[in-house]
Amino acid sequence: MQGNALINWIIDSVDNANYRKGALTGWKHPKVDAKMIAAVGGHAALLQQAKEIEDDPVLGNSEDIWFDWRDMKGDIQTIHFQIAAIPLLCKRVGREDAREHQKKLIEMVQSWRDQTRNQTRDQSNQESWILKYYEEMLASLRKGNKTPEAEDEAMLHCMNCIAAQDTFIWENAFSTNVFGNSKVFRKQYKTKVISALQKYSPYYVDEMSSEKLLAMHNIHSYAQTLEWKGTLQYIINDEKVIDSSSQIYGTIINTQTMEHARAYALSGCKRIMTIENKANYEDMSYRKDTLYIFCHGFFSPKEVRFLKTICDLVSEECEFYHWGDLDYGGICIFQFIKAQVFPKLLPYKMSQEDFELAVREDAGILLKEDTRNKLIRKNAGLLEPLKEAILKSGLTIEQERLL
Repeated sequence: MQGNALINWIIDSVDNANYRKGALTGWKHPKVDAKMIAAVGGHAALLQQAKEIEDDPVLGNSEDIWFDWRDMKGDIQTIHFQIAAIPLLCKRVGREDAREHQKKLIEMVQSWRDQTRNQTRDQSNQESWILKYYEEMLASLRKGNKTPEAEDEAMLHCMNCIAAQDTFIWENAFSTNVFGNSKVFRKQYKTKVISALQKYSPYYVDEMSSEKLLAMHNIHSYAQTLEWKGTLQYIINDEKVIDSSSQIYGTIINTQTMEHARAYALSGCKRIMTIENKANYEDMSYRKDTLYIFCHGFFSPKEVRFLKTICDLVSEECEFYHWGDLDYGGICIFQFIKAQVFPKLLPYKMSQEDFELAVREDAGILLKEDTRNKLIRKNAGLLEPLKEAILKSGLTIEQERLL
């Protein structure tokens, strides 16, 4: 009876959230109509399959399903069945009962949640994002909703590994550790992981790239570098002091250097400026009293840690500025650096007047509608006048236009 389309139609007719969460009970009395007849393969097939159910030694003796025959069993008007009969019907056609499947998913997700609860117990509250990920998934399952992410146990394993990843690792190596294959993460799970992290990660900020968001969780697809121009001295492994002041065209350090280094001295510095775009950074000339830092968007955790050590080296009079795009992303990056790195940060050439001057010089780019909606909801803080100017004009300005 595994090919009985009528049984499958009956099962499908009650496969909804109420059934899956165990709230659907009692009798159902679906009328036979053209749509049902088509679904089971035609009128003759409907009659034949109904007779097979009645002739079945178990189903035929059950009082939980019966048919309202008409015209000497030449037609059926109504099908009557108890919800309690669904598990037996599933068994007859070799299907898993949706209610039982939902229970299994809940148990499985609870197990993965409990694992991550144990591994994050001694970590900061920021790691509780993974628990929120699971709690919302469980809430959806308990409501009887179909929850695709709960169906993929490998995805849950991957998310737990991301929550536990507290040291630097290359993306391919992470994929090998989790899936036993260096390419599986990138090809099958990266997009789904990014969507989840954009919703639950405490590190995510609007306009943050996928690569930067993964880097915030210590997973890297390319080497990080930090670039600056200025008199900064830094020390490696608390042993070797390196003076970058002679490199008047700029200094670049890589990921490993950042991991083992800290800022050591910054004598005579009166101003520190982070610059979002490479062309603008390159255009800035070396000055003994100014430290220019290329930020290329959102700083990674290692860059944040290294740059924070600068704050203790400068005087109270030292000024902090950020120069970025006059758009939604530029506002987000400014707020990120102010919150995470330099609390005294102020905007540079990002005022309403700077914006209006650039617009008069035909430097504007049309503001996209989805970005406009995000900008309307954004609390821009110090850059609120810039936000209002962007919304009023419907334009944005790239920093390179202001060279």
